[in-house]
Amino acid sequence: MSEPRAEEPLETPVGRRSHPDKSPRVANRAPDVGVAEISSFDSVGRFFEVAADRLGVAEDLRAVITTAYREVQVQIPVRLRDTRIHVFSGYRVQHNGARGPFKGGIRYHERVSLDEVRALAALMTWKTAILDIPFGGAKGGVNCPARDLDEHGLELITRSFTDKLAGIIGPTRDIPAPDAGTDARVMAWIMDEYAKLHGDAPAVVTGKPISLGGSPGREAATGRGIVYAYREAARGLGLHPDTTRVAVQGFGNVGSWAARIMTQLGCKLVGVSDTSGAIHAEAASTPTRSPSISPRVERSPSTRRPSRSRRSNWSHSTARC
Repeated sequence: MSEPRAEEPLETPVGRRSHPDKSPRVANRAPDVGVAEISSFDSVGRFFEVAADRLGVAEDLRAVITTAYREVQVQIPVRLRDTRIHVFSGYRVQHNGARGPFKGGIRYHERVSLDEVRALAALMTWKTAILDIPFGGAKGGVNCPARDLDEHGLELITRSFTDKLAGIIGPTRDIPAPDAGTDARVMAWIMDEYAKLHGDAPAVVTGKPISLGGSPGREAATGRGIVYAYREAARGLGLHPDTTRVAVQGFGNVGSWAARIMTQLGCKLVGVSDTSGAIHAEAASTPTRSPSISPRVERSPSTRRPSRSRRSNWSHSTARC
């Protein structure tokens, strides 16, 4: 009897990795290219050690607050529009809940890994503590290519992921929020799926649609925070909005709102970029909210003059502001 032939990877609309198995067995392998010298979690740990040394934190306490309270990794098998079953990996890391319920976003991206989620969960712990907010730190994610999935696929993944996390999240346990690749719509699906198992609980997520109990201004809040940071730094650096030129790297929800509010202050927006490329306009630009600046997307930042050029992310990052 001949050996069964290994399945040939097929071209699919769900990301660069065409094989349908993106479960822990496959997803936790290190990528062949672009591997950082140290992991995301190790990088966060190094900064923590520097801060802990300055604060004189005891060694035994460091051991507690540098490790996660709970790490969950689940399988998410879904049948997508191509009629094949794709197996993704979902993660939720609850880093520290000493100050209150765990709090942190959920991101969808094909390169999401357990190491990345660990690092971001730890950062959430530090952020809530520094701001004296009564929450702990957590983070979650699924290694699915959100930009390449249709609404049906995203909803299937979200509901399956929620079913598997339903026992460890909740208004007084762990409260997810939007992050890269997710939005208010995804939060609404989580809220609805959680309600099937535990009853109506709008507070299980933040960042949900306003019509479902969301908070006005939440969508722009992170981008507005960047503008607040600029405003405070400008005082010490002697900067004034009228003479400040801005280039924004990353033009999703955060970057687009930051760009819009910066221009409202009077700053000059001269360039934006995202994963599909970059646009540089020597004349000041007026941003519109857009998830992509790809040539295929009509909704791209408009400029007051037609003199703008498309360039690579690298040339954008080195362009003179």
